[in-house]
Amino acid sequence: MFEKLMKSKSNQDKLINKIHELEAHAQRQSEIIQHLQSQVSGGFSADFKDFPGLALKTSFSVSNAKELKLEFASSGAIKYLKATPQMLRESPPLALDALTQEHRTRLIRKLVLSTHNLQPFSLEVSCRSDVGTHWLNVSVNTSVMSGRVYWQFIALDITEIKRSKALALESNETKLLFMSKLSHTLRNPLNTIMGYAQLLRSSTEGETAAENDVEVILQGCERMDMILNDLFDITNLELGVFELNEKNFSLRDLLDSLTSSYAKQAEDKGIALVYDANVPLIQVRSDEQRIKQALANLLTIAIKRSPVGAVNFSCSSELRESSLHSTISIVDSGEIVNADAIERIFDGRNSLLNADQSNTNVFVTKGESELRVIKKIIEKLGGSLGITSTPTQGTIFQVRISLPVSGVDPNAIKQIQTEKQEALKILVVDDSITNRRILSTFLEQKGHFVSESANGADAVQMAQKIIPDVIFMDLDMPGLSGLNASVAIRNLDSIAREAFIVATTGQVFERDKRDAKAAGMDDFLAKPYNFSKVNDVLCHFSYV
Repeated sequence: MFEKLMKSKSNQDKLINKIHELEAHAQRQSEIIQHLQSQVSGGFSADFKDFPGLALKTSFSVSNAKELKLEFASSGAIKYLKATPQMLRESPPLALDALTQEHRTRLIRKLVLSTHNLQPFSLEVSCRSDVGTHWLNVSVNTSVMSGRVYWQFIALDITEIKRSKALALESNETKLLFMSKLSHTLRNPLNTIMGYAQLLRSSTEGETAAENDVEVILQGCERMDMILNDLFDITNLELGVFELNEKNFSLRDLLDSLTSSYAKQAEDKGIALVYDANVPLIQVRSDEQRIKQALANLLTIAIKRSPVGAVNFSCSSELRESSLHSTISIVDSGEIVNADAIERIFDGRNSLLNADQSNTNVFVTKGESELRVIKKIIEKLGGSLGITSTPTQGTIFQVRISLPVSGVDPNAIKQIQTEKQEALKILVVDDSITNRRILSTFLEQKGHFVSESANGADAVQMAQKIIPDVIFMDLDMPGLSGLNASVAIRNLDSIAREAFIVATTGQVFERDKRDAKAAGMDDFLAKPYNFSKVNDVLCHFSYV
């Protein structure tokens, strides 16, 4: 599977490089043509007769616009317009016959406008020939001399560029489909492992050895989840479909949670994770999961790089008007990194953190997320990532970010949850009996009334019967999908249509989230999920 992905990526990279080469070639051609045009006064010279593309010049009298005359036509007229220069001289409108109706109309409108304002313009048009359809990038200059209006046409053939871009888009769709299937394949069994581990944790409370073993399992699951998130974010960034999922959260709680998660990882290596956070207990609005993901990657890098001593994790924040301005620093005790090595990583000349295995004065954490990807994610969030490394201070990863304050007290939602969620009616829909039982068991332990359904069609009927407060709906199910089941529930003639529907899925691309929202779903829970995320979803339901 991964070999297929790598092959697909390699082919796509070759295609993108080809597009860049073609566009560069077209740009060079355009510059040459502009130079040639500047050398002639009021028209084309013989230099244009056989240039790669099409050159035309027509004119008409200001006093008689119907009198159209061909001044010049290059040899490309035969290829692109299916007409010889002689035919065009006899009937200049023949130049438009090869264009599609839509592009012919657009060109005429722009020609009329250009005649009035004498402004140049360009557009892409397609024309039909005996050997197929050609795409041309047409540039038009309009001028007036001696009572006549002159149209000067320069057209470059961009057919190959268009075809290559279409293939690239097709390749993108193929990659997205493949990655979606990969996500579903990997996340579902990971969700099973994480779910049972969490249930086991609650049953081994007080048994220190067993609790420690369960925590190791859960940490491994969370690490695998982070790797998967990195992989899919890289894909989204490459395909230009990266989007943020903003919500209200507490930055202080996020940092506390990260410290708790990574303190054990540091301890196992024999180093300390020193934590100091000066962050007000307020809620901010941003993509909480992406911030957590970026900081988690940086903590992992710092811990792996530190042979002894400690990793310092700190945050200082300041409220300015309606934003929380924060500086988050992670300082490791690993080898000092020279500035050139950092620059090479950020500009992509070294793709992984082990920038140069032959040089000890570099990052040595092999196989971790690429720093430049972490940097891009942070920049998407409106922040910045900087790295400095000195013998006196160590290597410092510093994230600066400004987050809008939501104005909601961080404990307000939990308070509302306590008041409103004593006994919710919840419907769990999933074709996997294992996933259903894991989630149902947890919800039942919290005192909720839980029903189960194995497919979308049954879920619609069950919703009408029990009138649930919340529905956890798997998206990928045989028969009626979770999306279509949600649409059907929203169209019911009963109060069941008001249920709070949560998408549960291992398919985590941005379009999956958009599809879920379009189907009328209220929240999105990516697999694998820990039970704290389930609680967050129920908090969201209670709050709204």
